[in-house]
Amino acid sequence: GRVLTRNVRAFLQVRNRVNKGMQETLTVDPESFLAFNNGLALTATSVDRELRGGELRLRLIEGLQIVNGGQTTASLHHAKYRRGLDLSAVMVQAKLSVIDEESAQVYADDIARYANLQSPVRMADLASSSAFLVEMERLARLEDFSYGGRYPARPWFFERVRGQYASLIAGDQHRADLRRRQYPAARRFDKVTLARAELAWMQQPGAVASGGERAFAAFMTEIAKRGGAPDEVYFRRAVARLILWNDTAQAVTELELGGYNLPVA
Repeated sequence: GRVLTRNVRAFLQVRNRVNKGMQETLTVDPESFLAFNNGLALTATSVDRELRGGELRLRLIEGLQIVNGGQTTASLHHAKYRRGLDLSAVMVQAKLSVIDEESAQVYADDIARYANLQSPVRMADLASSSAFLVEMERLARLEDFSYGGRYPARPWFFERVRGQYASLIAGDQHRADLRRRQYPAARRFDKVTLARAELAWMQQPGAVASGGERAFAAFMTEIAKRGGAPDEVYFRRAVARLILWNDTAQAVTELELGGYNLPVA
């Protein structure tokens, strides 16, 4: 506990999804822990090093604190002392910053803050390379149609990978305006919005309202059950359902009924 006093979180127990995954890796594939885990960020007020066998090694560390990686540390402790697992094959990467005592707390807080503010990878991101979504992206670049005279005949931009649309617009400053006209923001939709609109059409309001990640997981499960790849007909109908989704959400929002609401794409 003393080496975790500057960590920003207590142990979230093995019920936490990430910690549960660590326990599974430690049980069935401990050699892969180094590859799967982000490791630890540590601080110390001083270190003593020595040359041994031609290698520079740490002999003594003073003021050691784990400022990021508390869940990893606690998960390893739980696996060894609560479950009795053999951790001899487990390796953990670590980054050690040596700082003076006066700056230790502020520096440790900054490390914890910035390490935990880095863009998290969502579960939906990990499914971006699925064959279904790849084909949806291809169709989005090919299908060009108008909608009741309300929009010019421009494509709908399907954002398979998070940040893809912003990267396209910002990629070439000289062509940014052209890109915006070619792919208007109002015609952009991502995989989570697609999932919610499709699940609504499938009459699964519980899945729609369960949150973006869970809704996407439910949608991908439905897609796996049905099998097959999307085609031009499916893509056009999916866009039509998305238009219904957006227009309905807008109409309900304007009624100012309050309560739970879902974002417009």
